Amino acid sequence: VPPAVSLATLPAVLPSMSSPDGPPSPMKEKVDLAKEKAAEYAAIGKEYAAAGAQKAKELAGKVLAKDESGGYLVVNEAKARYQAIAARGAAFSKDILDKADISQEDLSKLHRIPAVVSLASLVIGLLLIFSHYNTGWVRGMMWINGEVYEAYVSTTTAELGKDGADSDVLKKYFDGCGSGFFG
Repeated sequence: VPPAVSLATLPAVLPSMSSPDGPPSPMKEKVDLAKEKAAEYAAIGKEYAAAGAQKAKELAGKVLAKDESGGYLVVNEAKARYQAIAARGAAFSKDILDKADISQEDLSKLHRIPAVVSLASLVIGLLLIFSHYNTGWVRGMMWINGEVYEAYVSTTTAELGKDGADSDVLKKYFDGCGSGFFG
């Protein structure tokens, strides 16, 4: 444990930053160098701040400058560019539609397509949900160990015999299978 240092003994404990009869200590040189660099970076920062402020003033002057119509210059330039691009796009799409022989009346009928597709997907989804366990979809014959069984199959279920009467035969071959829904 280092001994306690009081303020009276502090100069004796720490090396002197500069001694009157010798060269400056390395610590003094580092502190002086740090002060010089800090002053240099502060001057550079002030230059950048002044340049940024000047640029902001120029942009503010341009934005706030009004043209003959009374509108702001930058806003009007942006509107003009947008209108020019929109006009070119409209002309381009009109040319393509004319080449494909599609009229505006034909395009106006397309708004019904999302509704039709949504209704069809709803019907298909409901059919899939209700047919998941309905074994009336596929009917066939199944041969197991030399015996022929009538099989009724759905997307996830198989039943043997009318109303799953012979489905217990599947227990020998499929673990956990029983009559009806494999369980």
